[in-house]
Amino acid sequence: MLLSSATASLAQAIVAGTFTPLNNTNAKIGVGDSTTAAAKTQTDLQASTNKTYIGQDASYPSVSGSVILFQITAGAAVANYVWNEFLICDAAPGNAWARFVQPLNGGVAKAPGQSWTLQVAATVGRNDVAN
Repeated sequence: MLLSSATASLAQAIVAGTFTPLNNTNAKIGVGDSTTAAAKTQTDLQASTNKTYIGQDASYPSVSGSVILFQITAGAAVANYVWNEFLICDAAPGNAWARFVQPLNGGVAKAPGQSWTLQVAATVGRNDVAN
């Protein structure tokens, strides 16, 4: 779901030509352990303590047609907890564009020493996002 803060950024870009682009320098994926349902009015992860914002891997995000592909890699000492929520944002914390509540890895926590990669495909102009 596209969050209200994202639609406000798009409106600002259309009218004033100013917004922070979701490029390799700015785009982040945030992960957290909250199970709070997603709502359009949210602007950030809902986890109170276990939340981490990770910059894009090299060459991401990428675009193919109307699909934007975001990808992060959380190294051995990063985000070692259950990943129940994730979002796409342009700062940490910042202007969230989309937030998803879905336990990743079957709800099993990421353990120290593990490296996880998360890839999110967002289709522009549709009401759904595949991951």
